[in-house]
Amino acid sequence: MSKIIYITLYILQYIVFTNEQNVQTMPPQDTCVPSTLTLHCPNNYIIIFRTASYGVSQIPDSCTYTPGDCIVDAMNSIPCLNDTAPCTIYVPNKKLSQCNDQQSHYFHVEYDCVPISMDDSSKVYNICENGTDITTNHGIIRSPGYPTQFQTTTFECFRSIHIPDNKTINLWLSDLYIDSTSTNCVNDHVYVVDNVQTYKHCGLKRYAYPYLCSSTIIIQYLVTTNLSIYRGMRMYFEIIDRSINDNCPNFTVTPIPMSTTTITTIQPGTTTNTPIYVQLGIASPLRTFQICSGKQIQHFIFI
Repeated sequence: MSKIIYITLYILQYIVFTNEQNVQTMPPQDTCVPSTLTLHCPNNYIIIFRTASYGVSQIPDSCTYTPGDCIVDAMNSIPCLNDTAPCTIYVPNKKLSQCNDQQSHYFHVEYDCVPISMDDSSKVYNICENGTDITTNHGIIRSPGYPTQFQTTTFECFRSIHIPDNKTINLWLSDLYIDSTSTNCVNDHVYVVDNVQTYKHCGLKRYAYPYLCSSTIIIQYLVTTNLSIYRGMRMYFEIIDRSINDNCPNFTVTPIPMSTTTITTIQPGTTTNTPIYVQLGIASPLRTFQICSGKQIQHFIFI
C-alpha cells in the first residue's frame, strides 16, 4: 500500500509541476572522465546549462566538485542546442593548461529545465508587439513566425518588462537561431539591457542569464538576414520575490542605439557564458571583474 501511495504522490507532484509550467533547477551533476553524461527534463521542457566545467580535484580519487578545485570553463563543449531530449554529452579526459597541465578528474554541470510552450496563450508574447503590456508572472516571448515560419524584421523590436519593487526577474534564452556573420552582431541580434550591463547574442545560442539587477529590462530584437534553416528567438521569464538582501542600484534603463558598435560588457560574437566563479558562489552576482583582456568590464547606464 505504501508503494502505491508513494507512486500516487509522485504523479500528483509531476502534474502540479507541469501545470504550473515553471522552471525547475536541477541538482548539480558530476561525472568522472572519460564518460558519457545523460541529462533529462520532463516533456515540453528543455535543458539550459548554467555552467559546465572540467575540474581537477583536491581530494584523491574524487569525481565531485569541491570549492577550491582547479576548474576550467567547458560551456563551448555542450552540444545540446535543440528541443529534443534527453541531452547526452560525451566527456573526454583533457589536459588542462590552466591547471598546470594536469589531467581532468571530473566534469561538472549545473542546469535548469525550462518550459518551451505555454498551455495558456495569454502567457505567450510577440517580441514585436511592444504596445501590449506583459502582465503575467511567467511566460514566453517569441519572435514573429517562430519557429517554422521565420521572418525578418522591418525595424528593431523592443519589449520592456517592468518588475515591481518587491520582485525580481529570471530570464532564459531558450532558443536562438539567427545569422551570426555580421560584425559585432549588428545586423542580427537579441540584446537584453538591465541596470548593470547589456547582454548580446546572435547565431545559434541557448543561455541562462545571470542575475538581472533592474526594475525594468529591455529586450531588443533585430533580424535582417533570411535563411530557411533559421528559427528566430524564444525566451522564458519568471518574476519572483526579491531577496531582502538585494541592493540593486535604481538606475533608469534605456535602449541601446542601433548605430552603436560597442555596447556591451560581453565579448562580441561569442557565447556569453556566466563566469564560473559567479556560478559557484565565489563572487557577488552584482559585480563583474576583468579577469582577462576583453572579457568583462562593469557597465552602468545613467540618464
